Amino acid sequence: MADMAQVVDNLLQRTLQNKIWWKPTAIETSFAAVVGSFSAVVSLHEHPGEIDMEPRLRVLDREGKEIDRYDASTVGASQVTSDKLGSLYKSARRVALNVDQQLDGLLGELGQTSPH
Repeated sequence: MADMAQVVDNLLQRTLQNKIWWKPTAIETSFAAVVGSFSAVVSLHEHPGEIDMEPRLRVLDREGKEIDRYDASTVGASQVTSDKLGSLYKSARRVALNVDQQLDGLLGELGQTSPH
């Protein structure tokens, strides 16, 4: 039986290896990646009655139908897996928004700026 914790692990590992390219979606806190004939969508969502938002992973088939979803409240979700899901969200966001390249650009600009 497939385990969503394994899916999270593999997505995180491949994202950190620059083997998965995440893209922004129409929702500011949601990022998607196509993996073969599937899509992975990682996003932040609120729990009713709570202020903090937590990451959620949804796996979609080629027609865009949800196959499964996973978040910290999922039965059997461990703290380790919840932490990895948070890392996956942060890594996907960095890739989708080109954070590293933008920070490199900022550092370059700062290096060219003369103090007053």
